[in-house]
Amino acid sequence: MAIRQTWGHYAARRDIGIAFVLGRGLNKTQNKAISWENYLYGDLIRGNYIDTYYNLTLKTMSILEWANQHCYRAKYLLKTDDDVFINVPKLFHFVEEQLQGNVKRTIFGRLAKRWPPVRNKKSKYFVSYKQYRGVYPTFVTGPAYLMTIDIVHALYVRALTTIYLNLEDVFITGIVAESLGIKRVQIGEFVNRRIKLTPQNIHKSISIHMISWSEQFETVYLKLEDVFTTGIVAQSLGIERLHVNEFVNRRISFNPCNIRNAISVHMIKSNEQFDLWKKLLDQTTKCK
Repeated sequence: MAIRQTWGHYAARRDIGIAFVLGRGLNKTQNKAISWENYLYGDLIRGNYIDTYYNLTLKTMSILEWANQHCYRAKYLLKTDDDVFINVPKLFHFVEEQLQGNVKRTIFGRLAKRWPPVRNKKSKYFVSYKQYRGVYPTFVTGPAYLMTIDIVHALYVRALTTIYLNLEDVFITGIVAESLGIKRVQIGEFVNRRIKLTPQNIHKSISIHMISWSEQFETVYLKLEDVFTTGIVAQSLGIERLHVNEFVNRRISFNPCNIRNAISVHMIKSNEQFDLWKKLLDQTTKCK
């Protein structure tokens, strides 16, 4: 829900599609809840595999398969994890201003170069010599990456005949992409790690990794919205912005006079709304 209520709302546009990809689970209660969620929103894609970390490659392959069948009119495919915040306006700007529809057979994101396989059997990143020898080819790290739609079919078909690796980013954007001669391009705005969540950092990033569901809305989306709408867009239109002290966009003491003197008060919990309303209407307290 956090994604649907924040950057996912861009799916309302006719030129954008957003879907959530899941495998199968063994918990009947969860499966029933997922079916109900899909009935409500109609934006879930269910793959025929058990949804675990070690099946992430199967999940990405199911994305490619579905996009190949249903998204042939699209120009790009963005794959991202559910703990990533996507700055959609920044992504639009990158696609429209920098790419301008002229790029083919390319994957964009944060590159990893000359990474050796992990041979420690206790690690979730373990890869045996039988699975892969030598150093990995350059790949695009998995939290978020963008690809041109013209490579989706080829990636899916080639992946079916390539020795399986559960590291989906290494496998799809590295090994399989390398075998097809697909370009991988470093884009610094794909910040596939945790960073300080300042408005400036959020605005200049296309993706930010390790964002909790609560942070999607409470921290990241709100900080992006005010910078983008009242800052960048307003400035480009020559709109004047005035400081008004009565907009108290922070937490304050809840005495009647403070409430009356303010147009807005921030960080109010749902159970506090009624109490503040009563204090606002209280005529027994005299304020200067």
